Order: sequence, then structure tokens, then C-alpha cells
Amino acid sequence: MLKSGGLFSVPFRKSSSHSRYIREYVKNRKEGNFNAPFVAYRLNEQPVEVGDLVCYSRESSSDMYDKTGSYKSHCDIVVKKRPNEIEVIGGNVNQSVSKKVLETDNKGILQNKNGKWFAIIKNNA
Repeated sequence: MLKSGGLFSVPFRKSSSHSRYIREYVKNRKEGNFNAPFVAYRLNEQPVEVGDLVCYSRESSSDMYDKTGSYKSHCDIVVKKRPNEIEVIGGNVNQSVSKKVLETDNKGILQNKNGKWFAIIKNNA
């Protein structure tokens, strides 16, 4: 487990494969373990908030939420929220750090315009 810095420590699964920790946090959701430090939801289940991770597929199939084996994916962190949009930053994307602006609806639900986004990981710590 990797521990974040700051005033408190939060356990986060260290893995070079994003799908490994995504699958673990999806399992928390499916088993009703909503108080776990991290829980992954489908896009339409929760509004996106600053500090959440939003995950997308790097494969041709976009809905990886229920996939139990490894797959190519990536997660970006939400750093800003405005009406109908969020800003996310992803590290190690094509050997750089990138910022994207993504569309949300009036309730803050991420709109999957490119068909690749599939999960939101909430930090409960």
C-alpha cells in the first residue's frame, strides 16, 4: 500500500496497472463496502467532485467496470469543478502531465462523450 502525505495517511493500492486498483475499488462497491477508503462507481451513480479519480479505457472496449481481468486504463484526478464541467489532470500520459476539461450535466454527472470513461473513484478517507 502506498500512503499519501499530509496530515493523515490514506491507503492506496500501488500498481503500474491502473486496472488492478480500479478492480479492487469496484469490488468495494459491488460488495456494499461503501465505507472503504476508496470506492469505484459507474459514471451515472455519483456526481464528480474535486479529489475524485475518473477512469477511462485505453482499449477499444469502453465499459471496463465489470471486467475482472487486467485491461489497459488510466485515471485522472479532478482538480476543479465548475457548472457543467470539471478539470482533470493525469500524470504519465504520453510521458507528460496533461489537463483536460470534461463535460458534466446539471447534477455533476460526467458525460462520456468519447465513450472511454467508465468509473469514478471516491476517496472516503
